[in-house]
Amino acid sequence: MTGQQILTKTTSKGQTVVVEMDEMGWLSGWLDGQRISQGSALGTLGKAAVTVNGQTYTHTLGKLGFTTAEAGTIYAAQAALRQANALREDRRSLVASIRFAMDDEDAFAEESSSRSATDLDEQARIAAMIEAAQAALVAFDAAHPEVREAIRAERTESAERHIWD
Repeated sequence: MTGQQILTKTTSKGQTVVVEMDEMGWLSGWLDGQRISQGSALGTLGKAAVTVNGQTYTHTLGKLGFTTAEAGTIYAAQAALRQANALREDRRSLVASIRFAMDDEDAFAEESSSRSATDLDEQARIAAMIEAAQAALVAFDAAHPEVREAIRAERTESAERHIWD
């Protein structure tokens, strides 16, 4: 098993069922340590209502059955992943806006040989853009420290994994 475990349960026969989700939201279903189903992209659990030993199973992942409550747990994990990915994308956009503004600053510095009043206005505009973009990133990181921490943890893990490459 390699993904994030989002649900663990024991069947009426005493078997252990584990549902994992990878970083893209794809699900894998395990029965007693053997993967028996995978796929089911975000939000796609099949519908099938069956009652066994008093339990009503309304959702399936391959051959594994889940109650409405268990499916809710799976859907909630997928929704949380989508939200986390959206926040990461928002942060990526803020970082990109800083880079674009700095690229403008570099291009302006290369093109300007003499400084006129217009050039100084442009230079001030670019500096204000950089400052605003940096302030937006600082505010985002303050509001969502978990996003920056997750990125930092992934980079550390990647560096450790590739230390001898």
